Amino acid sequence: MKMKNLKMMALTMTMAVVLTACGSKSGNHGAASGTDTDSSAQESSQDSNQKDSQDSNTDGKEVTITVWGEGEQQALYGDAFAEINAAFEKANPDIKIDYQWSGSFDSLTVAVQTDSLPDVFYTQGNKNTSLSEMAANGYLLPLDEYITDTSRFPEDALAYATVDDVLYSSLPAFFDYAVVFYNADIFAKYELEAPKTWDEFLAVCKTLQDNGELPMAYGGNGWLDRYWLFGAMAPAYMESEMVTWNEGGEISDYAKVKECFADYRAFLDAGYAGTDYAATDMASAQLSFTNGQGAMIVDGTWNKGLYESMNIGCFPIPGKDGKGYSQSGPSQSLTYSASAKTAHPEAVGKYLAFLSSEEAEQIMFDHVPSIPIVDGIAITDPVIAAAAEYDVIGQNLFGVLSFAGNENSQPADLFTNDVLPKLMTGEYTVDQALELFQKELEK
Repeated sequence: MKMKNLKMMALTMTMAVVLTACGSKSGNHGAASGTDTDSSAQESSQDSNQKDSQDSNTDGKEVTITVWGEGEQQALYGDAFAEINAAFEKANPDIKIDYQWSGSFDSLTVAVQTDSLPDVFYTQGNKNTSLSEMAANGYLLPLDEYITDTSRFPEDALAYATVDDVLYSSLPAFFDYAVVFYNADIFAKYELEAPKTWDEFLAVCKTLQDNGELPMAYGGNGWLDRYWLFGAMAPAYMESEMVTWNEGGEISDYAKVKECFADYRAFLDAGYAGTDYAATDMASAQLSFTNGQGAMIVDGTWNKGLYESMNIGCFPIPGKDGKGYSQSGPSQSLTYSASAKTAHPEAVGKYLAFLSSEEAEQIMFDHVPSIPIVDGIAITDPVIAAAAEYDVIGQNLFGVLSFAGNENSQPADLFTNDVLPKLMTGEYTVDQALELFQKELEK
């Protein structure tokens, strides 16, 4: 199987940008620093990169660097970056941060096509192919001379941020994945505990259903909405198969894949997600769960803050083997890359080194608690602590399928836009869905 080339990057980014990192939550936050609108983003980026190529920070003059944060995550990370940027500017008074929530599929694609990337922009590391493709085509600034101490970070974090042993991104300090949040009051009412196996999970659902409760609030209206449940199940069923696909290989036995398809369909057929899930989006499902109209929901640990008003617990999807499965995914909350053509490489290097520092990590954790993968950050939140009690870090199905594609095959697109929605609604039988899925992977 061949990796997609650069002209396919737009398709990879538009889906993976939303999926493997984080979901959005409602709320309004001010700009982290400077403007936060998309309208001036391209102009600001071009102005910054058209300045004198000498980094004026080296002779003590004030410089301004333009940073594009992920626009869809402003509500989630806005307060954190306001504090992070203020702390950086205090420590570096000759560097100002013009932080704009302008990073999006459209803006980054246009910036790549017109060679007008901002000084700094959010990235997703090795969650998809875009970092390696941009590095190979000379768009990115190597960061090894600026981020010099990587000893605190595990191997997975380094792999996330490097291409061919060169560092191209600030380093991830946290781990996020999709868990099952549950209403602890409803569980207590029926003397239920967090299940340890898939069969126990189904038994919990049956008890809730028998007592007139909706076991799971589930949004199946959008491609990402419907993905969360299946994506959380996938490592518990077909981890070895996903590892093979991720390494560019093919499998001869699709029995475990079929079992995952069948159990997903059986879960829905049993009514454990109600009857209106196909017309329900994720925001509506989250609201239903918050209002007690659903005892559980599959959602990302990054969205834990949505449920602060509730008494909740969480658990990883349990497998039939009694293990709890997470999905691989270092958090992109602090991972940013720099344009190779920035006029201010020294200032940019300092900023990205700061994003990889314990100070920035602690600020982010205080605002958006996640599972740390570095030492020095203690988990005090019991819900996050429960999320950290997984047994296996499995593959991220969408990321695997994105890498498995080639010029003739787009399994990620087929799965999310055809196979999964029609399996969900029953338009495809398990065998029909599996046949289409297998054929696409084997192209």
